[in-house]
Amino acid sequence: MIEIPKNEKEQRLAEFDMAIVEPLLEESQGAFLPSKKNPDETLYDTLSYFRSDPEFHILGLQENNVPASYIMAISDKKRPNSLAIGPMYVGEEHRGRGLGKKQVEAFIEYAKAKKCTTVFTKTWGNNEASQAIFNALGFEVESIKEDDRADGDSTVNYLLQL
Repeated sequence: MIEIPKNEKEQRLAEFDMAIVEPLLEESQGAFLPSKKNPDETLYDTLSYFRSDPEFHILGLQENNVPASYIMAISDKKRPNSLAIGPMYVGEEHRGRGLGKKQVEAFIEYAKAKKCTTVFTKTWGNNEASQAIFNALGFEVESIKEDDRADGDSTVNYLLQL
């Protein structure tokens, strides 16, 4: 378990192994949006790619000792002293209580504890919920890649200076 001190803004992120988070990974498979380059790619393909990353961790929030959400830490290879948020998800039965924002806030504290200077992430152009979280927490749009997802959606790249 990765412990992050609690205060008014933070919650503790747990580190999950694949077996514990598997039900959420399976549930989130339908939310995964592959790129035009790899339209057959799945969330599990992406996880296989990330697993060799030394910074790869599946973190998340729990409710009643059950994973309610996950957020993946990966290296930001373009920037030294940085972390990237990989796929993230809040379970359907846990939505509407602000867990997505809480896990991103906790991730930011996790990155600060690792002495990172920036956090990078991306989301889809139609994912208004994630965009609202990133905007509310001070992330800035770094770039937008139009029409690069398999369904024609865009990718919005966000950066937060710590």
